[in-house]
Amino acid sequence: PDMVTGDIVFVLQVKEHPRFKRKGDDLFVEHTLSLTEALCGFQFVLTHLDNRQLLIKSQPGEVIKP
Repeated sequence: PDMVTGDIVFVLQVKEHPRFKRKGDDLFVEHTLSLTEALCGFQFVLTHLDNRQLLIKSQPGEVIKP
């Protein structure tokens, strides 16, 4: 009340991360698989930026894209 409204401007700088890479709105991480893992299935735990533990897995015969 009795004040002029205005905008707030935030200037953010993205800091490089040793494991995660950002492309636009997407977040990428590299993980090396052996040929056996790629063909027969695999699972590993990925620690996300907020320290959540994510189980990443594939079933035998599932196509894995590089």
